[in-house]
Amino acid sequence: MADEEQVVRLTDQIANSLTKAHSTMKAVADATHEFDRVMGRPLEDVRALPQLAKNVRKAEAGGRVARNGTERDDADDLVRGGSRSAQVTAGQLVGQLGGAQRELDKLRQEIERSSKLLEGGAKALDELERLPGRKTPETENLRSRLDNFRRGVDAAGTGLGQAIGRLETARRTAAAFEVRPMAIDDSGRVSGAIETTASDLKTEVKAARAGLDSLTKQVDQDQPNAHQAAARSVELANAARAGLNPTQPSAQRATAGNAEQDLRHREGIQSALRGLDR
Repeated sequence: MADEEQVVRLTDQIANSLTKAHSTMKAVADATHEFDRVMGRPLEDVRALPQLAKNVRKAEAGGRVARNGTERDDADDLVRGGSRSAQVTAGQLVGQLGGAQRELDKLRQEIERSSKLLEGGAKALDELERLPGRKTPETENLRSRLDNFRRGVDAAGTGLGQAIGRLETARRTAAAFEVRPMAIDDSGRVSGAIETTASDLKTEVKAARAGLDSLTKQVDQDQPNAHQAAARSVELANAARAGLNPTQPSAQRATAGNAEQDLRHREGIQSALRGLDR
């Protein structure tokens, strides 16, 4: 009896770990779909900078051909105004990118949570298979699915970390430009600075967005295997529990009490991005 109770305990632990990890990664997948849309906003602001640079370049050219002090002052005012507008736009980007980073970091924490859950499930499966006669084709099938699930979660975590890094580089670039002293003249240095900043920001923001697109596809692609791994773990737990107590109603099986909790957890993650779209 002690051995059977240990089997029930371990299979319950495996099932709980995998179903919670599956629920968490499903919520992460839903949230990354939202981020694809949200990340379009910083990219639109980045795209505004080249036009500002063009306006400033035109004003700088006007200053170089000014016929008197008044015309030169007018040209300098246009350069100054364009410079200020570009720096204000950069300041807006600092806030947008910082907010995106914080929300992505919440998803990173959820992915880490899934990884730890799967690690716990794998250890419980190791312990189960060490028991006499408990390494079966069913446990080997479950291990294969669990290992694939873990690799997908690890890949998602790596991809998300890279996207966060790209956003941090972009945020620092925008922050530095926002406070950069600008010498207002007709040399072309102001328009050049705006163009260089715009190019650097576009590179990083586009790379972050592409990384998030890839992450979304990866998590979506892993969902069927994650679902099957969770389902197999529940079947294993139910079989063990039925063996211990054949008269137990199916409604009281190992993971029946988790559905509502997992639903609330998914809804909590999915709401993480809503504030960014207001």
